[in-house]
Amino acid sequence: MAIVVLKTESEVVDPTLAVFAQICLLILLGCTSRPEPAPAPDPVSQVETAATALAVGPGGDHYVIEASWVDEEQLLAGLRLPASLHSELVRRSADGAERWRRDLGEGVVWSLAAHPDGGVTVAGNQLVLGGDPGPARHGSLRGFDADGNALAAHALGGDGSTLVLSSLVTDDGTWAIGGASDPVGNSPPTHGELDAFAVRTQPDGTFSGVQLGGSEVDLALTAAAIDTGGLWMAGITRSLQLSVPVEAAQGGWDLFLVRLTPQDEVDHSVRLGGSKSDYVYSSVAHSNGSITLAGWSASPEFSAGVAPDDGYALYLLHYDPNTSPPARLLLTGCCSSYDQHLQLVRVPSGGLALAGGFAGEAFSISGSRVDSGAAVGGFLARVDDDGQLTALKSLGPMLAQPLDLPIGLAVQPDGRVCVAHSSLIEGRVQAHLTCDTEL
Repeated sequence: MAIVVLKTESEVVDPTLAVFAQICLLILLGCTSRPEPAPAPDPVSQVETAATALAVGPGGDHYVIEASWVDEEQLLAGLRLPASLHSELVRRSADGAERWRRDLGEGVVWSLAAHPDGGVTVAGNQLVLGGDPGPARHGSLRGFDADGNALAAHALGGDGSTLVLSSLVTDDGTWAIGGASDPVGNSPPTHGELDAFAVRTQPDGTFSGVQLGGSEVDLALTAAAIDTGGLWMAGITRSLQLSVPVEAAQGGWDLFLVRLTPQDEVDHSVRLGGSKSDYVYSSVAHSNGSITLAGWSASPEFSAGVAPDDGYALYLLHYDPNTSPPARLLLTGCCSSYDQHLQLVRVPSGGLALAGGFAGEAFSISGSRVDSGAAVGGFLARVDDDGQLTALKSLGPMLAQPLDLPIGLAVQPDGRVCVAHSSLIEGRVQAHLTCDTEL
């Protein structure tokens, strides 16, 4: 569909953007920098609950995170952002009946990973205010069995910020994916402000995995297990030195992809992007060892010319290191005035499901359009195995920047696609869980 520019490390980065990026990363609410502040959203009169993560367990039960603001008026670095969320883990039956609810305390939960035995792992962060030189995030993995009993809890990182943004359950254990300013587990000293990491927990409480970084900010946002063993890790970087020398291009944030062997060794890595900032949010690995990425791009050459001058285009990208060229753009969507969270999952009957938010009055993919009805809207899409759009529907108005939160996406055993998100209705934010029988 288009030529994707593979980037080398010879970039000139605006230091102002780097500082703003660090602020966003430390507060962990919208973890990517934006060249220009977005317009102020419509006022939110009351935030009741927000839904920030979703997983489907055995029998179709849902695990969902419901959160409320502890302090809506907390100012961090001059931005009006919630200083902390009070989160609860809720298990519901397939028909929505609540089985149990567990209080997780203050913090932000970014990912849930269901286990075959009915248990679940909660991955997230706790904001520690008043630190030196400023606020810090502590990462954590917490386990619960099928009945809601607390299991092992693991703290990640040291005195600085450790951002656990995703989690994954494989035959080799439970993985945490994110970025850290301190070593995670037995990793060597960090290289820059934040290093990307993918580590798995061991029964004795230790960790194994990798921590990679350059001189600035590098952050892993998603990971996908490979059927034959190992892991793909993807994220955003300003400084990561990778092993594939490719054509130079200038931009803000780039994507990076790293493939790990079952022995936690890097056997393939690449940096991708265009002339502006490009972000990745979610990924799915395929049986042949390739991977599909979902994200936002401000670079015209990375998005087949779809990205506007002052906003972002959605992209779906397939990457296979065994083909030439390895990167192939599957589809694009237009447009969003700033990047929003995305989730991508495989559907057992074939193809992929994609959900996310967009900032603007309307959004279109392959000629199909949905309206937001507010400053920010949501969408749910189905894509076939060739990357062609087969269905698109609106999720209605959603929570707007700067209070944007992640969404959850999962598939029921019967094939229904379920999405958990934070809806904006008449100035009130409420957690919504919807399972679509038609998409």
